[in-house]
Amino acid sequence: MSKLKLKLREQVLQQLDNIKIDVQEIKNQIDLGNPSKEAIMIDFTFDSLNNNRVYSRVSSLQDEIRTLKMLLNLLK
Repeated sequence: MSKLKLKLREQVLQQLDNIKIDVQEIKNQIDLGNPSKEAIMIDFTFDSLNNNRVYSRVSSLQDEIRTLKMLLNLLK
């Protein structure tokens, strides 16, 4: 049983590391610097975010969080 828990903990740490990377990638994609509110509204559109693959990255982040929750529940 302890080997199983060790493997689960390793997976949890890996998922946490993946989430940290994905969050930073998303922040980099939507970081607009300090432009005016008008420029933000122009850039912050569905097409702009979709072209920067923000939606797909958020989706993968949700999957990783779901996996992490499952792993943590197994550790209980």
